[in-house]
Amino acid sequence: MKQALYLSTLLLAWSVQVQAEEGVWAEVMEVTPLKEFVNEPHRECWTEKVTEYRESARYQPDERYSPAGAVVGAVTGGVIGNRMGSGRGRGAATAAGIVIGALIGDRIDNHDYYVEPEIHREPVTRSVERCKEQRNYRAVIKRYHVVYRHNGVEGETYLQHHPGTRLRLDVPAEPVR
Repeated sequence: MKQALYLSTLLLAWSVQVQAEEGVWAEVMEVTPLKEFVNEPHRECWTEKVTEYRESARYQPDERYSPAGAVVGAVTGGVIGNRMGSGRGRGAATAAGIVIGALIGDRIDNHDYYVEPEIHREPVTRSVERCKEQRNYRAVIKRYHVVYRHNGVEGETYLQHHPGTRLRLDVPAEPVR
């Protein structure tokens, strides 16, 4: 009798352990993947040829230009500046008269001989890298909404993975996460 009691206790303990290892399973009724759209941008670059124009001005002096007006103006301005200055300022007044007289004399003598510069436009081509960031959206499954049935009672949960056709529950009929 003791052996039968011992054997039945052992058998009961073993069946409880097997049931605990196997767990309680529920039938999965419905699985809905919950998606989130994620932007994974990528950069797209290319090389373009760009042509710009570089301008340069060339002055061609007129062959009829004469320095005589500047020389006469410098002498005249120097004499006037020397007469107007006195004491220590006489040298400065003479120098200023020479410079101003040379400019005025040159302008009077050569006013018709100033030539507009020739503008040359020279094309310059260079390579330029251009880039643009492209948006790249894709759907990513974040989790699953699972509806299950255990002992005639429906329940629902959210899982990080797809459960398959059966869902293992904790002892109080809660899904194992």
